[in-house]
Amino acid sequence: MNLASNLSSSNNGDNSAFKALKVSYEALDEIEKKIFLYVALCFNGVYMDRVRKVLDLCFVSSRRRVLPTRPSIVALMEKCMISLSKAKRLWVHDLLQDMAEEIICKAKMRGHGNSLPPQFCTSFLVELNLSHSSIQTVWSGSQQDLGNLRSLNLISCKHLNEFPDLSKATNLESLKLSNCDNLVEIPDSSLRQLNKLVHCKLSNCKNLKSLPNNINLKSLRSLHLNGCSSLEEFPFISETVEKLLLNETSIQQVPPSIERLTRLRDIHLSGCKRLMNLPECIKNLKFLNDLSLSNCPNVTSFPELGKNIRWLNLNKTGIQEVPLTIGDKSELRYLNMSGCDKLMNLPPTVKKLGQLKYLNLRGCVNVTESPNLAGGKTMKALDLHGTSITEKLVGSNSEEPPQCEVPVIRRFFMRNVREHIKKRKSNR
Repeated sequence: MNLASNLSSSNNGDNSAFKALKVSYEALDEIEKKIFLYVALCFNGVYMDRVRKVLDLCFVSSRRRVLPTRPSIVALMEKCMISLSKAKRLWVHDLLQDMAEEIICKAKMRGHGNSLPPQFCTSFLVELNLSHSSIQTVWSGSQQDLGNLRSLNLISCKHLNEFPDLSKATNLESLKLSNCDNLVEIPDSSLRQLNKLVHCKLSNCKNLKSLPNNINLKSLRSLHLNGCSSLEEFPFISETVEKLLLNETSIQQVPPSIERLTRLRDIHLSGCKRLMNLPECIKNLKFLNDLSLSNCPNVTSFPELGKNIRWLNLNKTGIQEVPLTIGDKSELRYLNMSGCDKLMNLPPTVKKLGQLKYLNLRGCVNVTESPNLAGGKTMKALDLHGTSITEKLVGSNSEEPPQCEVPVIRRFFMRNVREHIKKRKSNR
Protein backbone atom coordinates (compact mmCIF):
# COMPACT_ATOMS: atom_id res chain seq x y z
CA MET A 1 0.00 0.00 0.00
CA ASN A 2 1.45 3.40 -0.96
CA LEU A 3 1.48 6.69 0.94
CA ALA A 4 -1.76 8.02 -0.59
CA SER A 5 -3.60 4.76 0.16
CA ASN A 6 -2.50 4.86 3.80
CA LEU A 7 -3.63 8.45 4.18
CA SER A 8 -6.92 8.01 2.33
CA SER A 9 -7.91 5.11 4.59
CA SER A 10 -7.67 7.43 7.60
CA ASN A 11 -9.10 10.53 5.94
CA ASN A 12 -12.26 11.70 7.71
CA GLY A 13 -13.10 14.62 5.48
CA ASP A 14 -10.44 17.09 6.62
CA ASN A 15 -7.45 18.10 4.52
CA SER A 16 -4.80 16.46 6.70
CA ALA A 17 -4.11 13.79 4.07
CA PHE A 18 -3.81 16.42 1.40
CA LYS A 19 -1.32 18.41 3.46
CA ALA A 20 0.77 15.33 4.13
CA LEU A 21 0.94 14.56 0.42
CA LYS A 22 1.90 18.16 -0.31
CA VAL A 23 4.80 17.88 2.14
CA SER A 24 6.01 14.77 0.32
CA TYR A 25 5.77 16.61 -3.00
CA GLU A 26 7.73 19.61 -1.73
CA ALA A 27 10.52 17.27 -0.61
CA LEU A 28 11.16 16.19 -4.21
CA ASP A 29 13.90 17.75 -6.31
CA GLU A 30 12.89 19.88 -9.30
CA ILE A 31 13.19 17.15 -11.94
CA GLU A 32 11.24 14.70 -9.76
CA LYS A 33 8.48 17.28 -9.31
CA LYS A 34 8.13 17.81 -13.04
CA ILE A 35 8.18 14.09 -13.80
CA PHE A 36 5.57 13.45 -11.11
CA LEU A 37 3.26 16.09 -12.60
CA TYR A 38 3.66 14.64 -16.09
CA VAL A 39 2.90 11.12 -14.95
CA ALA A 40 -0.05 12.22 -12.80
CA LEU A 41 -1.70 14.38 -15.45
CA CYS A 42 -0.61 12.92 -18.78
CA PHE A 43 0.70 9.37 -18.38
CA ASN A 44 -1.30 7.72 -15.62
CA GLY A 45 -1.77 4.07 -16.60
CA VAL A 46 0.75 4.22 -19.45
CA TYR A 47 3.54 1.66 -19.86
CA MET A 48 6.71 2.76 -18.10
CA ASP A 49 8.97 2.26 -21.13
CA ARG A 50 6.73 4.45 -23.25
CA VAL A 51 6.62 7.17 -20.60
CA ARG A 52 10.36 7.07 -20.19
CA LYS A 53 10.99 7.39 -23.94
CA VAL A 54 8.77 10.47 -24.12
CA LEU A 55 10.06 12.12 -20.94
CA ASP A 56 13.67 11.54 -21.94
CA LEU A 57 13.02 14.07 -24.69
CA CYS A 58 11.60 16.59 -22.20
CA PHE A 59 14.73 17.01 -20.15
CA VAL A 60 17.94 18.17 -21.77
CA SER A 61 21.08 19.55 -20.22
CA SER A 62 22.57 22.97 -20.91
CA ARG A 63 24.64 21.24 -23.60
CA ARG A 64 21.46 19.92 -25.29
CA ARG A 65 22.14 16.37 -24.16
CA VAL A 66 19.27 14.11 -23.14
CA LEU A 67 18.94 13.60 -19.40
CA PRO A 68 17.69 10.06 -18.67
CA THR A 69 14.56 10.11 -16.53
CA ARG A 70 14.54 6.48 -15.37
CA PRO A 71 16.46 7.24 -12.11
CA SER A 72 13.92 9.91 -11.17
CA ILE A 73 10.99 7.60 -11.97
CA VAL A 74 12.50 4.90 -9.77
CA ALA A 75 13.05 7.48 -7.01
CA LEU A 76 9.38 8.50 -7.21
CA MET A 77 8.35 4.86 -6.84
CA GLU A 78 10.62 4.47 -3.81
CA LYS A 79 9.02 7.56 -2.30
CA CYS A 80 5.55 6.09 -2.97
CA MET A 81 4.50 8.98 -5.22
CA ILE A 82 3.88 6.63 -8.14
CA SER A 83 3.55 2.85 -8.43
CA LEU A 84 4.36 0.23 -11.05
CA SER A 85 1.85 -2.50 -11.85
CA LYS A 86 2.68 -6.08 -12.79
CA ALA A 87 1.96 -5.11 -16.39
CA LYS A 88 4.68 -2.42 -16.12
CA ARG A 89 2.24 0.50 -16.18
CA LEU A 90 2.75 3.60 -14.05
CA TRP A 91 -0.10 4.53 -11.73
CA VAL A 92 -0.81 7.57 -9.55
CA HIS A 93 -3.33 7.41 -6.71
CA ASP A 94 -6.48 9.54 -7.03
CA LEU A 95 -5.49 11.77 -4.11
CA LEU A 96 -2.10 12.41 -5.68
CA GLN A 97 -3.78 13.21 -8.99
CA ASP A 98 -6.03 15.72 -7.24
CA MET A 99 -2.99 17.30 -5.64
CA ALA A 100 -1.21 17.52 -9.01
CA GLU A 101 -4.19 19.27 -10.57
CA GLU A 102 -4.31 21.77 -7.70
CA ILE A 103 -0.58 22.46 -8.01
CA ILE A 104 -0.97 23.23 -11.71
CA CYS A 105 -3.98 25.48 -11.14
CA LYS A 106 -2.37 27.43 -8.32
CA ALA A 107 0.87 27.86 -10.23
CA LYS A 108 -1.15 29.30 -13.14
CA MET A 109 0.98 27.43 -15.63
CA ARG A 110 -1.49 28.25 -18.45
CA GLY A 111 -1.75 24.61 -19.49
CA HIS A 112 1.96 23.77 -19.40
CA GLY A 113 1.05 20.89 -17.09
CA ASN A 114 -1.22 19.61 -19.83
CA SER A 115 1.21 20.02 -22.70
CA LEU A 116 4.76 19.18 -23.53
CA PRO A 117 7.07 21.92 -22.24
CA PRO A 118 8.60 24.63 -24.49
CA GLN A 119 12.05 23.07 -24.01
CA PHE A 120 10.82 19.69 -25.23
CA CYS A 121 13.55 18.34 -27.52
CA THR A 122 12.05 17.18 -30.82
CA SER A 123 15.18 16.95 -32.94
CA PHE A 124 15.44 13.15 -32.66
CA LEU A 125 11.76 12.43 -32.18
CA VAL A 126 10.50 9.71 -34.54
CA GLU A 127 7.29 8.59 -32.81
CA LEU A 128 5.17 10.43 -30.25
CA ASN A 129 2.37 8.51 -28.54
CA LEU A 130 0.26 10.50 -26.06
CA SER A 131 -2.96 8.54 -26.57
CA HIS A 132 -5.51 8.51 -23.74
CA SER A 133 -3.66 11.30 -21.92
CA SER A 134 -5.08 14.50 -20.38
CA ILE A 135 -3.06 16.75 -22.64
CA GLN A 136 -4.76 19.93 -23.85
CA THR A 137 -2.15 21.10 -26.34
CA VAL A 138 0.76 19.06 -27.64
CA TRP A 139 3.25 21.89 -27.36
CA SER A 140 3.28 25.64 -27.03
CA GLY A 141 5.50 28.37 -28.32
CA SER A 142 7.85 28.19 -31.27
CA GLN A 143 8.75 24.66 -32.23
CA GLN A 144 12.05 22.96 -32.78
CA ASP A 145 12.88 20.66 -35.63
CA LEU A 146 10.19 18.03 -36.34
CA GLY A 147 11.92 16.70 -39.43
CA ASN A 148 12.38 13.19 -37.99
CA LEU A 149 8.81 12.74 -36.74
CA ARG A 150 7.10 9.86 -38.55
CA SER A 151 4.15 9.02 -36.30
CA LEU A 152 1.91 11.06 -33.99
CA ASN A 153 -0.74 9.31 -31.88
CA LEU A 154 -3.19 11.45 -29.91
CA ILE A 155 -6.12 9.02 -29.89
CA SER A 156 -8.69 9.63 -27.11
CA CYS A 157 -7.05 12.81 -25.81
CA LYS A 158 -10.44 14.02 -24.61
CA HIS A 159 -9.15 17.43 -23.48
CA LEU A 160 -7.19 18.25 -26.63
CA ASN A 161 -8.67 21.50 -27.91
CA GLU A 162 -6.00 22.63 -30.34
CA PHE A 163 -4.68 20.85 -33.40
CA PRO A 164 -0.89 20.58 -33.11
CA ASP A 165 1.31 22.74 -35.29
CA LEU A 166 2.72 20.24 -37.79
CA SER A 167 4.01 22.72 -40.35
CA LYS A 168 7.58 21.49 -39.75
CA ALA A 169 6.72 17.77 -39.59
CA THR A 170 7.38 17.32 -43.30
CA ASN A 171 8.21 13.60 -42.96
CA LEU A 172 5.12 12.65 -40.95
CA GLU A 173 3.56 9.43 -42.26
CA SER A 174 0.89 8.53 -39.69
CA LEU A 175 -1.46 10.87 -37.84
CA LYS A 176 -4.02 9.54 -35.34
CA LEU A 177 -6.42 11.87 -33.53
CA SER A 178 -9.56 9.74 -33.25
CA ASN A 179 -11.91 10.30 -30.30
CA CYS A 180 -10.67 13.84 -29.59
CA ASP A 181 -14.02 15.29 -28.57
CA ASN A 182 -12.90 18.92 -28.14
CA LEU A 183 -11.16 19.26 -31.49
CA VAL A 184 -13.12 21.77 -33.59
CA GLU A 185 -10.92 22.80 -36.50
CA ILE A 186 -7.71 21.95 -38.31
CA PRO A 187 -5.64 24.92 -39.50
CA ASP A 188 -4.64 24.91 -43.15
CA SER A 189 -1.00 25.53 -42.20
CA SER A 190 -0.83 22.35 -40.11
CA LEU A 191 -1.72 20.03 -42.98
CA ARG A 192 -0.42 21.73 -46.11
CA GLN A 193 3.20 20.61 -45.69
CA LEU A 194 2.44 16.94 -44.87
CA ASN A 195 3.23 15.56 -48.31
CA LYS A 196 4.52 12.26 -46.90
CA LEU A 197 1.41 11.59 -44.80
CA VAL A 198 -0.04 8.18 -45.69
CA HIS A 199 -2.65 7.51 -42.98
CA CYS A 200 -4.83 10.12 -41.26
CA LYS A 201 -7.35 8.99 -38.64
CA LEU A 202 -9.78 11.52 -37.19
CA SER A 203 -12.75 9.25 -36.44
CA ASN A 204 -15.24 10.24 -33.73
CA CYS A 205 -14.02 13.82 -33.42
CA LYS A 206 -17.62 14.81 -32.88
CA ASN A 207 -17.07 18.59 -32.88
CA LEU A 208 -14.84 18.72 -35.94
CA LYS A 209 -16.73 20.80 -38.48
CA SER A 210 -14.50 20.91 -41.53
CA LEU A 211 -11.11 20.16 -43.01
CA PRO A 212 -8.96 22.61 -44.97
CA ASN A 213 -9.80 22.92 -48.66
CA ASN A 214 -7.60 23.36 -51.71
CA ILE A 215 -4.69 21.31 -50.46
CA ASN A 216 -3.46 18.11 -52.06
CA LEU A 217 -1.43 15.79 -49.85
CA LYS A 218 0.62 13.83 -52.36
CA SER A 219 1.03 10.58 -50.41
CA LEU A 220 -2.26 10.21 -48.51
CA ARG A 221 -3.85 6.78 -48.93
CA SER A 222 -6.47 6.54 -46.17
CA LEU A 223 -8.60 9.16 -44.45
CA HIS A 224 -10.82 8.06 -41.54
CA LEU A 225 -13.60 10.44 -40.47
CA ASN A 226 -16.19 7.95 -39.18
CA GLY A 227 -18.42 9.41 -36.48
CA CYS A 228 -17.43 13.05 -37.11
CA SER A 229 -21.07 14.01 -36.69
CA SER A 230 -20.49 17.77 -37.10
CA LEU A 231 -18.71 17.38 -40.43
CA GLU A 232 -20.97 18.77 -43.16
CA GLU A 233 -18.68 19.23 -46.15
CA PHE A 234 -17.11 16.49 -48.23
CA PRO A 235 -13.35 16.59 -47.52
CA PHE A 236 -10.89 17.29 -50.32
CA ILE A 237 -7.36 17.14 -48.99
CA SER A 238 -5.80 14.65 -51.40
CA GLU A 239 -6.35 13.32 -54.90
CA THR A 240 -4.32 10.19 -54.09
CA VAL A 241 -6.62 8.86 -51.37
CA GLU A 242 -7.68 5.22 -51.79
CA LYS A 243 -9.80 4.66 -48.69
CA LEU A 244 -12.30 7.25 -47.46
CA LEU A 245 -14.39 6.48 -44.37
CA LEU A 246 -17.20 8.98 -43.74
CA ASN A 247 -19.77 6.90 -41.87
CA GLU A 248 -22.17 8.77 -39.56
CA THR A 249 -21.17 12.27 -40.66
CA SER A 250 -23.54 15.13 -41.53
CA ILE A 251 -22.45 15.32 -45.16
CA GLN A 252 -25.40 16.15 -47.39
CA GLN A 253 -23.85 15.99 -50.84
CA VAL A 254 -20.97 14.29 -52.57
CA PRO A 255 -19.82 16.88 -55.12
CA PRO A 256 -19.11 16.09 -58.80
CA SER A 257 -15.46 16.89 -58.13
CA ILE A 258 -15.18 13.45 -56.50
CA GLU A 259 -14.12 12.19 -59.92
CA ARG A 260 -10.75 13.83 -59.20
CA LEU A 261 -10.12 11.00 -56.70
CA THR A 262 -9.04 8.66 -59.46
CA ARG A 263 -7.36 6.14 -57.09
CA LEU A 264 -10.34 5.77 -54.77
CA ARG A 265 -11.08 2.13 -53.96
CA ASP A 266 -13.28 2.24 -50.85
CA ILE A 267 -15.76 4.88 -49.80
CA HIS A 268 -18.08 4.38 -46.83
CA LEU A 269 -20.96 6.78 -46.15
CA SER A 270 -23.19 4.57 -44.02
CA GLY A 271 -25.40 6.27 -41.46
CA CYS A 272 -25.23 9.66 -43.19
CA LYS A 273 -28.86 10.58 -42.57
CA ARG A 274 -28.72 13.80 -44.62
CA LEU A 275 -26.89 12.37 -47.63
CA MET A 276 -28.62 12.78 -50.98
CA ASN A 277 -28.08 10.83 -54.21
CA LEU A 278 -24.53 10.45 -55.49
CA PRO A 279 -23.46 12.29 -58.68
CA GLU A 280 -23.41 10.35 -61.94
CA CYS A 281 -19.70 11.02 -62.42
CA ILE A 282 -18.90 8.52 -59.66
CA LYS A 283 -19.06 5.90 -62.42
CA ASN A 284 -15.76 7.34 -63.69
CA LEU A 285 -13.91 6.05 -60.61
CA LYS A 286 -12.45 3.01 -62.32
CA PHE A 287 -10.82 1.50 -59.23
CA LEU A 288 -13.82 1.81 -56.90
CA ASN A 289 -14.68 -1.66 -55.61
CA ASP A 290 -16.35 -1.04 -52.22
CA LEU A 291 -19.23 1.39 -51.67
CA SER A 292 -21.35 1.54 -48.53
CA LEU A 293 -24.47 3.72 -48.30
CA SER A 294 -26.39 1.72 -45.71
CA ASN A 295 -28.89 3.55 -43.54
CA CYS A 296 -28.96 6.63 -45.79
CA PRO A 297 -32.72 7.18 -46.13
CA ASN A 298 -32.42 10.14 -48.54
CA VAL A 299 -30.53 8.09 -51.12
CA THR A 300 -33.33 7.18 -53.52
CA SER A 301 -31.46 6.39 -56.74
CA PHE A 302 -29.27 3.37 -57.36
CA PRO A 303 -25.75 4.82 -57.77
CA GLU A 304 -24.15 4.87 -61.21
CA LEU A 305 -20.97 2.85 -60.77
CA GLY A 306 -18.07 1.52 -62.80
CA LYS A 307 -17.65 -2.10 -63.79
CA ASN A 308 -15.11 -2.96 -61.08
CA ILE A 309 -17.44 -2.59 -58.09
CA ARG A 310 -17.35 -5.71 -55.89
CA TRP A 311 -18.97 -4.81 -52.58
CA LEU A 312 -22.17 -2.76 -52.60
CA ASN A 313 -24.01 -2.09 -49.36
CA LEU A 314 -27.31 -0.24 -49.90
CA ASN A 315 -29.46 -1.58 -47.08
CA LYS A 316 -32.06 0.73 -45.51
CA THR A 317 -31.89 3.29 -48.30
CA GLY A 318 -34.85 4.81 -50.16
CA ILE A 319 -33.93 3.16 -53.46
CA GLN A 320 -36.97 1.96 -55.41
CA GLU A 321 -35.43 0.48 -58.53
CA VAL A 322 -32.30 -1.36 -59.60
CA PRO A 323 -31.40 -0.28 -63.17
CA LEU A 324 -30.88 -2.62 -66.10
CA THR A 325 -27.20 -1.60 -66.13
CA ILE A 326 -26.67 -3.72 -63.01
CA GLY A 327 -25.82 -6.53 -65.42
CA ASP A 328 -22.67 -4.66 -66.48
CA LYS A 329 -21.12 -5.01 -63.03
CA SER A 330 -19.31 -8.20 -63.91
CA GLU A 331 -17.13 -8.10 -60.74
CA LEU A 332 -19.99 -7.63 -58.26
CA ARG A 333 -19.80 -10.22 -55.48
CA TYR A 334 -21.83 -8.73 -52.63
CA LEU A 335 -25.12 -6.84 -52.89
CA ASN A 336 -27.02 -5.93 -49.73
CA MET A 337 -30.37 -4.16 -50.14
CA SER A 338 -32.05 -5.46 -47.02
CA GLY A 339 -34.55 -3.12 -45.42
CA CYS A 340 -35.22 -1.23 -48.65
CA ASP A 341 -38.97 -1.29 -48.18
CA LYS A 342 -39.63 0.73 -51.37
CA LEU A 343 -37.56 -1.53 -53.61
CA MET A 344 -39.40 -3.19 -56.50
CA ASN A 345 -38.46 -6.39 -58.35
CA LEU A 346 -34.91 -6.74 -59.61
CA PRO A 347 -34.39 -6.51 -63.40
CA PRO A 348 -33.71 -9.65 -65.45
CA THR A 349 -30.15 -8.46 -66.14
CA VAL A 350 -29.08 -9.63 -62.67
CA LYS A 351 -28.59 -13.04 -64.27
CA LYS A 352 -25.46 -11.57 -65.91
CA LEU A 353 -23.80 -11.19 -62.53
CA GLY A 354 -21.67 -14.28 -62.85
CA GLN A 355 -19.49 -13.40 -59.81
CA LEU A 356 -22.36 -12.63 -57.42
CA LYS A 357 -21.96 -14.67 -54.25
CA TYR A 358 -24.19 -12.90 -51.73
CA LEU A 359 -27.57 -11.24 -52.22
CA ASN A 360 -29.60 -9.87 -49.33
CA LEU A 361 -33.17 -8.68 -49.94
CA ARG A 362 -34.45 -9.31 -46.42
CA GLY A 363 -37.41 -7.10 -45.55
CA CYS A 364 -37.95 -5.79 -49.11
CA VAL A 365 -41.72 -6.15 -48.87
CA ASN A 366 -42.41 -4.88 -52.41
CA VAL A 367 -40.25 -7.54 -54.05
CA THR A 368 -42.77 -10.06 -55.35
CA GLU A 369 -40.72 -12.01 -57.91
CA SER A 370 -37.71 -14.23 -57.42
CA PRO A 371 -34.54 -12.62 -58.79
CA ASN A 372 -33.39 -14.27 -62.00
CA LEU A 373 -29.92 -15.34 -60.91
CA ALA A 374 -26.99 -16.90 -62.74
CA GLY A 375 -27.56 -20.23 -61.02
CA GLY A 376 -26.85 -22.30 -57.97
CA LYS A 377 -23.18 -22.84 -58.79
CA THR A 378 -22.25 -19.19 -58.26
CA MET A 379 -24.54 -18.11 -55.43
CA LYS A 380 -23.36 -18.86 -51.90
CA ALA A 381 -25.81 -16.95 -49.71
CA LEU A 382 -29.27 -15.62 -50.47
CA ASP A 383 -31.68 -13.96 -48.05
CA LEU A 384 -35.27 -13.38 -49.21
CA HIS A 385 -36.85 -13.41 -45.77
CA GLY A 386 -39.59 -10.78 -45.40
CA THR A 387 -40.15 -10.28 -49.13
CA SER A 388 -43.50 -10.94 -50.87
CA ILE A 389 -42.11 -13.73 -53.06
CA THR A 390 -44.39 -16.74 -53.14
CA GLU A 391 -43.19 -18.84 -56.08
CA LYS A 392 -40.37 -21.36 -55.92
CA LEU A 393 -36.94 -19.90 -56.58
CA VAL A 394 -35.16 -21.34 -59.60
CA GLY A 395 -31.93 -20.47 -61.36
CA SER A 396 -31.82 -19.22 -64.93
CA ASN A 397 -31.09 -22.71 -66.28
CA SER A 398 -33.63 -24.54 -64.12
CA GLU A 399 -30.84 -25.61 -61.81
CA GLU A 400 -31.27 -26.28 -58.13
CA PRO A 401 -32.01 -23.12 -56.14
CA PRO A 402 -29.01 -21.45 -54.49
CA GLN A 403 -28.45 -22.76 -51.01
CA CYS A 404 -27.70 -20.57 -48.01
CA GLU A 405 -24.47 -22.25 -46.95
CA VAL A 406 -23.84 -21.36 -43.32
CA PRO A 407 -20.01 -21.42 -43.49
CA VAL A 408 -20.06 -19.08 -46.48
CA ILE A 409 -22.54 -16.73 -44.84
CA ARG A 410 -20.30 -16.71 -41.80
CA ARG A 411 -17.31 -15.69 -43.92
CA PHE A 412 -19.21 -12.81 -45.45
CA PHE A 413 -20.35 -11.51 -42.11
CA MET A 414 -16.99 -12.16 -40.44
CA ARG A 415 -15.39 -9.86 -43.00
CA ASN A 416 -17.40 -7.00 -41.56
CA VAL A 417 -16.70 -8.18 -38.01
CA ARG A 418 -12.95 -8.21 -38.69
CA GLU A 419 -13.14 -4.69 -40.12
CA HIS A 420 -15.04 -3.55 -37.02
CA ILE A 421 -12.47 -5.12 -34.67
CA LYS A 422 -9.62 -3.59 -36.67
CA LYS A 423 -11.30 -0.19 -36.40
CA ARG A 424 -11.74 -0.56 -32.64
CA LYS A 425 -8.07 -1.49 -32.19
CA SER A 426 -6.89 1.41 -34.33
CA ASN A 427 -8.86 3.83 -32.17
CA ARG A 428 -7.31 2.71 -28.92
